[in-house]
Amino acid sequence: MDMYLPGTNGPVEPDAGFDVDPDVSPILDSMPQLVSLHAMAGEILRFNQKWEELTGLPAHALKAGWRGRVHPADRDGLSAAFGNPAQGRQAVECRYRLRDRDGQWRWMLFRATRVAGADAAAGRWIGTSTDIHEQVTMQEKLHEANLRKDEFMALLAHELRNPMAPIATAAHMLKFDPGNRERVTQAAGIISRQVTHMRELVDDLLDLSRVARGVISLEMERVDLLAVVASAIEQSKPLIDAKDQQLVLDMPRDPARVEGDRSRLIQVVANLLNNAAKYTHEGGRIVVRMAVHAGRVRLAVEDNGIGIDPSLLPKIFKLFAQAAPTPERTQGGLGMGLALVRSIVAMHGGQVEARSEGRGKGSAFIVILPGGPGRPS
Repeated sequence: MDMYLPGTNGPVEPDAGFDVDPDVSPILDSMPQLVSLHAMAGEILRFNQKWEELTGLPAHALKAGWRGRVHPADRDGLSAAFGNPAQGRQAVECRYRLRDRDGQWRWMLFRATRVAGADAAAGRWIGTSTDIHEQVTMQEKLHEANLRKDEFMALLAHELRNPMAPIATAAHMLKFDPGNRERVTQAAGIISRQVTHMRELVDDLLDLSRVARGVISLEMERVDLLAVVASAIEQSKPLIDAKDQQLVLDMPRDPARVEGDRSRLIQVVANLLNNAAKYTHEGGRIVVRMAVHAGRVRLAVEDNGIGIDPSLLPKIFKLFAQAAPTPERTQGGLGMGLALVRSIVAMHGGQVEARSEGRGKGSAFIVILPGGPGRPS
């Protein structure tokens, strides 16, 4: 059975007023692009050898299965590109997706030039399909990265602006009632808290910049992760207590020692604890578990908070990744903490993963580091 592009009226016999010189076949088969010969309305008359190599279908199967190899969303557009033969169009160009021999969709750039006939409706087209999948994929990735960067910059501006209002209010209190000790103390507390928040924000930005440039350095030593967890809890406890959350520890009895930078590992655990506290409701539960097995230390921070949408899990540790704002995510921040966690853990030769069964079902962040039990050195 002869095959033709979708949207046409029927097959065109290869010898219907257009003979293909058999001596041309070796030339077509030697071309690096996919080459096809078309009737003026777009019907395909011949494929070159490259079509068989890419699709895995022999010539007779291509004629019968061409339509199924083009992405359904692109079939009509590919047919319409040729237009009405009477219009006398001289060139055709469009993009479409073609399924390869492995079943993967690949972006192709189709270009066709008209070979003139006796009148506007006569003649044929010679077309080439060039694989542009890598370029299209890269463009899509760059576009997505730019979108996420723009969203991040908007969030950063918002996050930096938020402390300004309470600081301005505190300054107003100090200006108009400087003799009121209670108001001075209250204003000083406001300013101190907001400046601390801004300093932490700037510190995270600087750390991310150092990681991106590869200039962050680690001061490696033999570290007990039990002591690391204790220090991280000390940092995060005010936020956990402010939300009246229950903190449960499931720790081994013996030291769990790793080679690492103590301050950076504390930063990892504190970020995970703060993240759990932010996204867990008041009175919620946070569990920190640690176990040593087969020369590795496994640390998990689990919560019964708002959970993570499955679509976000694969990219939650990427810079600029952030879930869509919702009323439950009012303390969401900028999503920099998890990007830092991933980078620091990777620098220690470890790995980190996030798990969640979905919205409202809590989440778990698991860090695995090379190491094991040991006595203090």
